[in-house]
Amino acid sequence: MTATVLPGLLRFGLATVLAAAALSTTGQDRERIAPPAARGGDVAGDLEQAARGESEADRWGRELQRPAAGGRPLDEAFIRRCLEVAREIDPAMADGLAAIRDRDPREFERRLRQSRRLVHLAELKETEPTLYELKLLELKVDTEVRRLSAEARQACLDGDDERMSELERELLTWIRLQEGFALKARQDYLDRLREHVDRLQLELDEAKVTFDERVAARVRVLLTPPAPAADGEPGG
Repeated sequence: MTATVLPGLLRFGLATVLAAAALSTTGQDRERIAPPAARGGDVAGDLEQAARGESEADRWGRELQRPAAGGRPLDEAFIRRCLEVAREIDPAMADGLAAIRDRDPREFERRLRQSRRLVHLAELKETEPTLYELKLLELKVDTEVRRLSAEARQACLDGDDERMSELERELLTWIRLQEGFALKARQDYLDRLREHVDRLQLELDEAKVTFDERVAARVRVLLTPPAPAADGEPGG
């Protein structure tokens, strides 16, 4: 990533984060962009991923390696969109998928169906382009942090202090953006929890107001005699 591209991408990233914050005022929008842990998904898997320092793209790669259940054939247009998304995230991953498709189309479809994140992004690209760009940018930032980290470790081994200082400055900028995404995801999750608590409180308040009515209704039901059996039907 060249120094000329970096400022523009970061400006776009910050602007997109702010735009997504404005868009995601409803629980439905937050549901679309929140990470799996915030959506009540594979929390254990996400913690395991964090402990290994594994990126989203890495985890998608593991998903593609797992055995996958069969199902009805995927639409060709959707398959193309999935491959386009994969290439935007990681060209090597897209090449691997394309190779599997050439070798064994049925196995390709099974593996593609297994990668829930890739399928979700392909759907998001069609239905919510702005949120798709936000998620894609988050993945690209993650990839850039990993790349710069690897280069910094190599520069340290090589004793290249000047390169180390340069990479440290770049990493500082990218990690600030990465942490911004993480904070926004946590805020979205907290907002959803608050909405849930508010709904529960409303339901509880309503139940208190209608307490006597509900008690009386239940008593009436219990004291109502059964209807007489119709002619020709056995009695109760």
